[in-house]
Amino acid sequence: METMLPERQPLTPDTDAAACKGLVRRVVEEAVNGGNLAVLAELLAPDIHGGVPGVHGAPDVQELLRVYREAVPDARWIIEEQFADGHMVVTNLVATGTQRGPLWGLPATGKRMAVAGTLFCACANGKITEQRLQLDVLGLLQQLGVMPELSLEHEVLVARVAQQNAAAYRNRDTQE
Repeated sequence: METMLPERQPLTPDTDAAACKGLVRRVVEEAVNGGNLAVLAELLAPDIHGGVPGVHGAPDVQELLRVYREAVPDARWIIEEQFADGHMVVTNLVATGTQRGPLWGLPATGKRMAVAGTLFCACANGKITEQRLQLDVLGLLQQLGVMPELSLEHEVLVARVAQQNAAAYRNRDTQE
């Protein structure tokens, strides 16, 4: 099965590592931490690829963040480190807050969370054109109390099952 990747935007002279890092930092500090979602219109390309199925365009990203901030009103992302190479930025962060409303189909738990994540962004023409956020979802679910802590032997079993499923999925394409 072939994955369709979005077409990359052309680079312009104003797209450099420092400028891209600044755009991403503003999204984190002003939109996520500060709750100023209106700033996203200034920072995101109108046709941004949000990295989540069904999220295409700045309004979708803004809505996704609105729902997140509604569920976690004290949301704070702490940037631990940020790397950039040209138009690409990688930001390692910790997402903290208290789940006070429904989040991804889970009812409010009232529990605090601190989840490690990595935000990948691409920039062009002074805007963020692509973003993907990878979070420790298993750790998040465990902190919210909806997934039991796994012992090491269970974690090894889960990893083996995942490897087997991935191998079966890859082999499925060659057998068709």
